[in-house]
Amino acid sequence: MNNLNTMKNARLISAILVLIGIFASGPIGSWIVQMINPEPQWVDAKTYIQNYTELQAMPFFFGFLLMLGFILFFASLPKPETDFEEINAKLIILFASLYTFMISLNYMIQIVLVPNMLENEKAIDLLATPNAKSLFWYIEMTGYGFLGLATWSSAYLFSKTKNEIIIRWLLIANGIISVLGAVLTFIFKGWVLTIPGLVSYVLWNILVMLVMIFVLVEYRAKKT
Repeated sequence: MNNLNTMKNARLISAILVLIGIFASGPIGSWIVQMINPEPQWVDAKTYIQNYTELQAMPFFFGFLLMLGFILFFASLPKPETDFEEINAKLIILFASLYTFMISLNYMIQIVLVPNMLENEKAIDLLATPNAKSLFWYIEMTGYGFLGLATWSSAYLFSKTKNEIIIRWLLIANGIISVLGAVLTFIFKGWVLTIPGLVSYVLWNILVMLVMIFVLVEYRAKKT
């Protein structure tokens, strides 16, 4: 019983961390940075360098909080009961590890490397986030594609209650959007910052928030 409560508590904490992380590192965090220090649309590396401030790295710090929330979420998943679920549990570890490696590397590049390479226009052109064709977006979307595979695989561990069934389908939907977004990034160069790409980004955020809200609801339902 104590072990079960520990897992439920971990799931609750993971949901809170993800929700805080997604708000602070996602649309709201980016909006705050833009309001404090407006950043022009991408023209070239020289323009980016002239307008760069270290405040632009703020959302990436909260991105690590989002990552920590997902790691805890996967670590506290319901125990697999069938061979199929056992296979999925092992795939989750693989996909989540790839996600963690790629995204943490990508964020460290933005936090540490970019501010120290502002004199190198070619490097900035390759790494700057406003450049829709930069390496950042290929790493980012691939990493979140692996996260999508992890959430997709974890979906099949939720099936016992109405809330868990809702969580299952939300996780599957999130997985599909994540994988599709990663594939489209390589097919259509610069897709991520187009209207369809931004719509996909907003939809991804909404799905993740809904997953974590239902995780909180399910935890409270079992607690009371």
